[in-house]
Amino acid sequence: MKIAIDPYMFRALPVREMVRTVADLGYDYIELSPRDDFMPFFLHPRADDDKIAELRGALDETGVRLSSVLPLYKWSSPDESERQAAVRYWRRMIEITAELGCDLMNSEFNGRPDQAAQREAAFWRSMDELLPVFEREGIGLNLEAHPDDFCEENDRAVDLVRAINKPYVNYLYCAPHTFHLSGPAEPGADIARMMRYVGDRLQRLHIADTFNHKGSSGLRYILNPPGTAARIHQHLDIGQGEVDWDTDRFTRVPGAEHPVSLGGRYTVNQWPRGASWDFVAVGRGHGQEYWTQFLRALREADPDMAVNIEHEDLELGRLEGLEVAARHLRAAAAAL
Repeated sequence: MKIAIDPYMFRALPVREMVRTVADLGYDYIELSPRDDFMPFFLHPRADDDKIAELRGALDETGVRLSSVLPLYKWSSPDESERQAAVRYWRRMIEITAELGCDLMNSEFNGRPDQAAQREAAFWRSMDELLPVFEREGIGLNLEAHPDDFCEENDRAVDLVRAINKPYVNYLYCAPHTFHLSGPAEPGADIARMMRYVGDRLQRLHIADTFNHKGSSGLRYILNPPGTAARIHQHLDIGQGEVDWDTDRFTRVPGAEHPVSLGGRYTVNQWPRGASWDFVAVGRGHGQEYWTQFLRALREADPDMAVNIEHEDLELGRLEGLEVAARHLRAAAAAL
């Protein structure tokens, strides 16, 4: 089981200090996400030989490793010049990932839902150009369906990944996107069914909680003007939202017999019953036993799966909150 951190909250720190901070917090793995001085959003990578060497040196000094690299480029743009630029950026970032000794990249389909057919066609053109590069460098690719992508629902995204038909291209399930992944027709989200549909293509998991934006007959969040294309979701600590973590994939049993029950009829997906806006760090809600059970279930699904933790506890500083999360998760992992 790999517990990785996305150090986006440390993006203002110099690279070496960022890696040292992650190590000091007790994390062994980093999912490298966009940062302006190395891999900015939607622009050509800024990393040169010196910056690559600096990051590699910091990783070697601390023992921290890269679990994955997550770039975002407009490779599904129907504007051919924009798409070609994105492919150029991808080629360079694949080279950099290989130089960093990392063998996995995660990303999104990109391209908004309007003109979905044209954007998918652009995506396939980019795949035709980039798949040989991934294969040559020995780097795998996990794709996730993100809200407001041309493909933003679980089953359609899985079908698209399978259609690529390459063993090194797989699926990333992002839990805070659950209620978008289930589609607009389903009032809630059956995460167990979606995970079963993914099957052996599930290779990575991003963990955070979220609220069901489709609640109250679609009127939970009222946006103006009516019909706006905005997508709403949150990235909360587990237990602070409404994702049903009690899935068949993680063994569903009656609430009274739940292995991580909080007592009585209150199971994990009902706590706190009157959810507040006070987001808490991992370990301040559920205890070690819960997290050990959760990590054990994920390990059974895939021993090498990376778990990326997000910190949004307003009562704790950005370092203090991550220290709390690291301590609890490492203790839970040690008890496996």
